[in-house]
Amino acid sequence: MVSLQPAQQRRLFRAAECLLQKHPYWQYEEMRFDLFVFDDAGRMERLEDVIRQM
Repeated sequence: MVSLQPAQQRRLFRAAECLLQKHPYWQYEEMRFDLFVFDDAGRMERLEDVIRQM
């Protein structure tokens, strides 16, 4: 199970806000942040649309 710490969540939200400010023609509803997590063995897990799941 993967979880994001509050500080990590804040960084993701700030990144989304920065992108929207830089590209005002982009719409929040159309954006999606996928998170790729790697464990020590190199296995990858993809979490889709992580901001809306928080």
